[in-house]
Amino acid sequence: MILYAVILLPTLLGLICAFFPPGGSKKQTAFMLLAQAVITGVVLFAVCKGGAPSTPPIYFTETLTFSLMMDPLAAFFCLLTAACWLLTILYAYVYMKHEGKEPRFYAFLFLTEGMVFGSALAADLMTLYLFYELTSLLSFPLVLHSQNFKALLGASKYLYYSVGGAFLALFGMAVLSGSTSLSFSSGGHLTAGEQADVGQGLAGGLNLDLDAALQHIVLVLQHQSRLAAAEQLQEGLAEALVNGPELAEEHLLHLAGDLLDAAH
Repeated sequence: MILYAVILLPTLLGLICAFFPPGGSKKQTAFMLLAQAVITGVVLFAVCKGGAPSTPPIYFTETLTFSLMMDPLAAFFCLLTAACWLLTILYAYVYMKHEGKEPRFYAFLFLTEGMVFGSALAADLMTLYLFYELTSLLSFPLVLHSQNFKALLGASKYLYYSVGGAFLALFGMAVLSGSTSLSFSSGGHLTAGEQADVGQGLAGGLNLDLDAALQHIVLVLQHQSRLAAAEQLQEGLAEALVNGPELAEEHLLHLAGDLLDAAH
């Protein structure tokens, strides 16, 4: 339940801030600082409790679930978020005096904090996607706050990229949900053999890219009548193809020297 509290407390604070009278008084700032200190204390309590507290998964389908977990990485980002929001309150007290509409700003600021906590605590891809997209949507009014042309342009771009990326991520998640679990686990869900196959495939792709790049450089050098450098590079490339990718760095260093000599 404490993980739900970490998310719900800033969300509740945001809803309270929406009913603040405009003006951004010192009392309002003191209240928000105190409330944020309480939120930080709750996060610290969850971290110091030890272990990896988690919530039972809520199943939408067999593979799509909602669950939270505070592992060491999640604890770090939650503490970082809480500290950043404390500093943001102090900064915003001065900055927002010439912007106005403080209640709306603080409401979305704390609603965003709750969603950032949710993203950090997500125990599966579905939960991460949900909170990440809510973070994007709730931070959109912060970008649009001043409501001038520049803010409108920036907010439009922000929303365009966010929604575009969201659809691509949703497509990828739909593909993955049909073949593997979406929950996060140490080491992933691939077997040792599958991991080896992926590693070999990546290594092979990198080698092909390196070979293609070196071949292209050979053609450029030949076109520029740098025949000696081109011939030396071809010899090095042939040796790399025979002896393996571990010689790639050595041959690239030789190439750099050849290009410097050719430039002189």
